[in-house]
Amino acid sequence: MPANNPPSAWSKYSPIQKVGAVALFVVLMSGIAYLMFVMKDRTSDTERDAKKYISAVEEASELAKSVRDPDSARAATPKLREAVANVEKLKEAVTGSRVPGDERLRIRDMLQDARPQVDALQNEMTRINANPELRAIVAGEK
Repeated sequence: MPANNPPSAWSKYSPIQKVGAVALFVVLMSGIAYLMFVMKDRTSDTERDAKKYISAVEEASELAKSVRDPDSARAATPKLREAVANVEKLKEAVTGSRVPGDERLRIRDMLQDARPQVDALQNEMTRINANPELRAIVAGEK
């Protein structure tokens, strides 16, 4: 004699309802997996600004290196001023933002790795400022 098993929760649904429930589950799980994949390597605005800052420092450093005489100073001054202003703006954006601890550590490491480029820019600007004629041209006094 067969045992009387109580009906299961699935037994009260029709086959099409069961297929629909399984399809909904698959769609939801796929969406969650996709979001996890997309969010895994997402960089924040601050991290993007830090990368832009490093690029801007390199660009400004190259422009400052091109300043060797009054003629090259006059040629480079507009772009150099713009590049230095961009560096300052991005520096403010990076240092003034609040980010979670792990991201803050990543950004700190990126900026520490870029320290030689920052030092190179400071050295070039010091060299330009040490020459009164170049300093006057770059400062817009001539």
